[in-house]
Amino acid sequence: MTSHAPRGRRSMAMLRLAAGARSYRQRARAAGIHLPALGRRPRPDVLLISCTDPRLHPAFIIGSLPGEVFELRTPGGFVPREPDTADARVLTEALRTPTIKDAVILGHSHCPEMSADGPDSLEARHDHVTLQLAALRSLPDTETAMAGPRRLRLHGWYHDLETGTTTAYLPGTGIFAPV
Repeated sequence: MTSHAPRGRRSMAMLRLAAGARSYRQRARAAGIHLPALGRRPRPDVLLISCTDPRLHPAFIIGSLPGEVFELRTPGGFVPREPDTADARVLTEALRTPTIKDAVILGHSHCPEMSADGPDSLEARHDHVTLQLAALRSLPDTETAMAGPRRLRLHGWYHDLETGTTTAYLPGTGIFAPV
């Protein structure tokens, strides 16, 4: 079905999306988004790697505006390791973006990718975040960005979908504490 389908044939989901698209300018203005500025080159200061799970809404969770965060969403929030993939190219571009000073791995509760790998315990989900931090740290572009003048900082966060709370990994302690 095309976007030009008669109204009677559109699904409720598509009607909701169309209404959202029509109200975008009004909602953007209310949120303080200056639309003409979006036409300029973005200058994100954060790289955020998270899961593709549609229940996870990173920009909403962290309250970011368009252009502030370079987002990479992969199944399970896995750091891409194969160099010739689209995700790896996106990650390379982000790591080479000079304005990015912080990189965040954002894990979450009830992740289908984590459940597929075994027990879905809080400890396993926290371990997943720290493993992805280690994978990110091991990439040559990350090492360069961490050692260079911008001193890229890495962060591991975990979001609980049911409670809406987000915790941050405290390196060297093994503890996740509220952000």
